[in-house]
Amino acid sequence: MFWIFLTAAALLTVLIAERVQNRAVVWAAKPVASSGFIGYAVVSGALDNPYGQAVLCALILSWIGDVLLM
Repeated sequence: MFWIFLTAAALLTVLIAERVQNRAVVWAAKPVASSGFIGYAVVSGALDNPYGQAVLCALILSWIGDVLLM
């Protein structure tokens, strides 16, 4: 449940920061939201089967992409 709340809070923070045009907060909160996706995948058993591992790999690559595109 922690990962869901962390992701939701970070997403809300990103949306508000985008609205008020605060890039520094977006840069801080966006990787936190993406990390929440990864954390939730891990605690949900993504490492237990090949499909979950592929999804986890995709989430990690998405995280890297988010960071590099900022």
